[in-house]
Amino acid sequence: MNVKEQTREDRRAKVTKTLIRKALIELLEDKTIGSISVSELCRKADVSRSTFYAHYSTPEEALESIQAELIDETLSFPTDGSFSVFDYMMHTVNVALENKDYYLLVARDHRARAMFRRKLLELTNDTPELHDFPEDPTPEQSARRFRVLSVAEGCAGIINDWCDRGMKESPETVARAVADFVALCNR
Repeated sequence: MNVKEQTREDRRAKVTKTLIRKALIELLEDKTIGSISVSELCRKADVSRSTFYAHYSTPEEALESIQAELIDETLSFPTDGSFSVFDYMMHTVNVALENKDYYLLVARDHRARAMFRRKLLELTNDTPELHDFPEDPTPEQSARRFRVLSVAEGCAGIINDWCDRGMKESPETVARAVADFVALCNR
């Protein structure tokens, strides 16, 4: 396949994935991820089942793909240590606003929310307190683990609450709340 054909194929795949994403988000307005069938999603996206299966195996996998894209976009922020928690949260909240349709739907679907939260917590598995946690931890190891989890869950809770209430506060307000919470936990 030459470069021109490859570009056309890439563009076609991107259009197809966009159609599936939009259809999935529309279906999630009225249904939970577990109740959406491949047939229903294909009808809504106006794509064939074989086209769907060329990209995904289940609606859950399509949702996980959307989540992975958003996580990648969130992680595109420089992590060289020159930015504050506030700066990082401003970036994160702006990614959420750019994908408001998705975030608001995830806020309503507990299974989708759990899938997204699990993905975010997987990112913290690089943290020694969560990765390779000993079977018989010392009290200090447990305390460190609980501290990391409470910060991660607390930050997720602030973002979830913001989404639950329709993302009404400014990005600055949300980023400041998270940064203040992290600072409070690190005292």
